Amino acid sequence: MEPADPYSDYSDDYDGSADGSTSEYDELARQLQRQKRRLDLDLRVDALERDWNGEYQGLLSREDSYDKYKALSNLAQDFVYASKLYAQVIISELCLPDERKTIKPKKIGGVAGGAKYVCQGILFKLALDSAGLYGSDSNAMKACGHDLKGLSAVHDTGIRDIHLPLICIIDYRGFRVVAMSLLPINGEKTIIYGSPNAGRTVFASDERFNRLVKECGRALNLKAHLAGEVEKQKIYTPVDIEGHKGTDGRYYLLDFARLMPPQTKIRKGPAKTYLFELLRPELVASNPVPLSSDAGTPLGKFDPEQVKHTDEITAASKRLFVDLIPKFAAYLKDNFPSPISTTERLVEELHRFGINLRHLGFVRRIVTDGGIRKLLLTEMVARVLKDRVYELLRSKMREIKVASQQPYNQVVLDFLNEVFVTHSSEFWQSGVKKLLEDKFIMGLAEQESGPLFSLRDLVDSHALLTRFQQISAIFLRNDAVSVLLSSSSELVASDIKELGARARVMNIVLHSEAYCVAIEASQRRGTESLRLYLRAHRLFQEVVAKSPRHPPAFFRWARMLHLMAMQPFFENHSRRLLVDGAIRRLRRVIDWDASSIHAHLELMDSCMDYLFNKPRLSGVHRRHLTEAEVISENSSHLQMISASMVALATSGIQLHIDALSRFIQRCSTVEAHDRLFAWLQVVWKSVPDFISPFLQRLAKLNEISIFEACVISKETLVFGVRNSADLTTLSIRGSWDLDSKSLKEIVDYTPHLEKLVLDNCDKVDALPTNLPTTLQELDILHTGIGNAGLLNLSHHSLPALTKLRIGGARDLINDAGLDAALTSVATSLKWLHLGACHDLKWSSAFNYLIKQPTSFINFSLEKCSLSGCRDITSSAVQSLLSRSSNLKTLSLSGASQVDDATFSIVSKRCSSLVSLDVSKTGISTESLVAIAQVCTGLTKLEAHSCVRVHPSALATVLLKCQSLKELDASYWLDAEDTSETLRLLVPSIKQAIPARLGIQQHTL
Repeated sequence: MEPADPYSDYSDDYDGSADGSTSEYDELARQLQRQKRRLDLDLRVDALERDWNGEYQGLLSREDSYDKYKALSNLAQDFVYASKLYAQVIISELCLPDERKTIKPKKIGGVAGGAKYVCQGILFKLALDSAGLYGSDSNAMKACGHDLKGLSAVHDTGIRDIHLPLICIIDYRGFRVVAMSLLPINGEKTIIYGSPNAGRTVFASDERFNRLVKECGRALNLKAHLAGEVEKQKIYTPVDIEGHKGTDGRYYLLDFARLMPPQTKIRKGPAKTYLFELLRPELVASNPVPLSSDAGTPLGKFDPEQVKHTDEITAASKRLFVDLIPKFAAYLKDNFPSPISTTERLVEELHRFGINLRHLGFVRRIVTDGGIRKLLLTEMVARVLKDRVYELLRSKMREIKVASQQPYNQVVLDFLNEVFVTHSSEFWQSGVKKLLEDKFIMGLAEQESGPLFSLRDLVDSHALLTRFQQISAIFLRNDAVSVLLSSSSELVASDIKELGARARVMNIVLHSEAYCVAIEASQRRGTESLRLYLRAHRLFQEVVAKSPRHPPAFFRWARMLHLMAMQPFFENHSRRLLVDGAIRRLRRVIDWDASSIHAHLELMDSCMDYLFNKPRLSGVHRRHLTEAEVISENSSHLQMISASMVALATSGIQLHIDALSRFIQRCSTVEAHDRLFAWLQVVWKSVPDFISPFLQRLAKLNEISIFEACVISKETLVFGVRNSADLTTLSIRGSWDLDSKSLKEIVDYTPHLEKLVLDNCDKVDALPTNLPTTLQELDILHTGIGNAGLLNLSHHSLPALTKLRIGGARDLINDAGLDAALTSVATSLKWLHLGACHDLKWSSAFNYLIKQPTSFINFSLEKCSLSGCRDITSSAVQSLLSRSSNLKTLSLSGASQVDDATFSIVSKRCSSLVSLDVSKTGISTESLVAIAQVCTGLTKLEAHSCVRVHPSALATVLLKCQSLKELDASYWLDAEDTSETLRLLVPSIKQAIPARLGIQQHTL
């Protein structure tokens, strides 16, 4: 039976405003409805909900790459944006009757998770103590936070076949909501592991999934134990976790709030602390023995060894207080004020030691340094202030009967004036102390606890206010902050900038963003590169603050620091500091996984930088170099040249020179061409006699791809390929040194070149005049090549050229240059990509085609992308398409000048299309329908933001294109009531959607 909603008394007797009218509520409802339309809240019905989970799992299954993590970052940003938006609506309407709520609650699942809502493919769970399980709403919110922490811990194990939902947590107006992507599961019909009824019935029916969970439990140092009242099962997780085999065939794990074992209860009271006072994952991972998640809880009572399990978590809790907290206090003493000078860094280090924030009081009790005690107290006070203002905001929700903003602003104003206005002493002498004693045990000394002692001077007021704003998402205007801290003036309503919503996201989200920003920084130069590197550095700090044992994050962070050290804007001292930071992080990865060949190789790369300044390696560096050599020689990664061997060889020790020579001869392929050229550059300059093995390897290659050419000189590039007569593929990205003359030399040495990629090579301003006739693919992206440089294409006979990609040209190329380039190669092209030319201001393009009769020139194009060509004319595109009857893939996304006459050509001449992108164009309903009727082989159609398309086109598209697997039809806005229109179409589309687009039948 569902418990009574603690907020139901908001609406039992409410029938409008205080005077009985409904005008105020009705006006609010109209405002919310208008806001919904503006922000796309009602632009989709259930049948067209975004499949967040499908997209997320699909991206995670890809191989690691920039594109993967960029797509993950974009998806996460969309998910967080939608979750924050809908969560704010849910919370803002808590005081309204259910029938008047925009998003109505659903009866789903058990009682512990609070009220639940479903909107736009997202499940929202309100973290409230609805059933009295936690003792307070604040404790329920803590348990909700553990759900995200537990999920991140499972993700960090790297077990790919355990799939996790997309989750974020939103705090707004004192309430907490967890948002989770809907999964393709169906209660007891799909459950294969765990218990849906608090341990009465426990499932462990799928042997493969059991093995995966066992591997996960071992990685987290969780202990196997028995659970189940009806039939006992051996499990490695808390009994109330759930594992499902989804209808998509994937294994899913969810409900992680109790993944970590509970801490032994240290306070008397009725609260069920095993639900929210848990041990940190770092402490559990480092514990001498595995720990049971159900130890010390009623849910573990069916295990005959429950007493033993409970004794083990008692010992772990004792270790926390007797060993770890004193060690952390000593660590603070040795590392304050640098590098630990901020509360954010304090929290990061606290978690790294495996200590919960609730134990800051114990840490402060031990610490004697005044500066550290002040830092600790500032963090403690900031957190009790946040908790207190959240409690006041929730109380205000119980008090008022109308959804409004002003009462909550006033709550915040009154509270901050009480805390920070200089003549207010009662709060600092008594009020804050009670809050601190409730949250942080032993946080105050005996003298500080006295009734006449004010804590005001023991905190850094500016740091306190800054930290409070960060963790509460309550922001003041800058001038208001200055006034509040420097005078006795009280805040007024206009001083509040925002009562915002704070979102806490999965670690993979931050990691993806940090990785992408770091890659983008490596592709920039000067101050722009430095700006992005610093942003990536801050993001990586956030990642490891949330997951202090996350090897991939530390590895990529170290690699980024090493790349930063190579940038020209750093002095030698700064470079050494950056390299030293990279080495420290790589050592941590190796400590966690001594067999990590990648970490060892990257560590050797970093150590190589010391060779230029230190003739003799330190003992620590030499030990790691030797370890890496042994691991490299005995690993399966023989294709990776051992950086340790190169580094030791450059020191002139014959033993290591011979080892490197043997290793190179054993390698069958070389994938890490960046490393090969970088090491060639080192060996060439440091040990000139030791270059033959490198040149021999390069001479055997038929493909060379250099992705970080910024650290490789043009001389090294030319020198490295001078014996590569058989080279067919050459890709150079991010070279700051390569120029047109050097490129010509490289082409001279590679007469059989079939593919040439130049990306972010700013000094290359012209194509070589000696391009080989064997060239089949040419990519020119973000180079200095302009009209004059492009004209060399028209001076060549390139009969084999089938793929041409020109992008990032800025204002260097115009109609004349592009037309001249295409004139000589157009008829042989099968793939033409101009989609990255976002800034070209064409009055027209393909002018030479337009002037010729259709019968004179015919294209063999199979794939054409004009994505982002905003100013290309419709007549130019028509001329191109009318000569391209073999097209399989066409992208016109963002080509805003293209009109229905062009789309008419598509429906008449391009019947073989399998992929079409007309997003952000002026395509009409009639044109889309005409295309669907002809191009029945379409498997992918992207048509988002097509404002002239009526939803009625959807039925034709789905019924005619029976092979369609991917469809993006979002933001079709022409109909006044889009939702109602689509509901009328449901009978037509029900047959097509569920099977092919992965949308569950019940949503229709």
